[in-house]
Amino acid sequence: MEDKSYNAVCIPLELKLLPDQKYGDINCDNEINIADAVTLQNFMLGTGDGCAHGADLNNDGVLDIFDLIALKKLIIEQ
Repeated sequence: MEDKSYNAVCIPLELKLLPDQKYGDINCDNEINIADAVTLQNFMLGTGDGCAHGADLNNDGVLDIFDLIALKKLIIEQ
């Protein structure tokens, strides 16, 4: 039987926004859209090359699923 247990990914951060960057603009293209969510998800999985500045949307100092949820909510509410 295959083990299907998963560990939570939490990345402690001490990131500041870059000049003229908004929270949620993770790929630094001056837009907040689904590309930022994909970049954040890939970054959290260790496969992305996003800058991660602006990714800590709930300001708790940790990059985790709660930031991804907040980003998706932000995208939907635009």
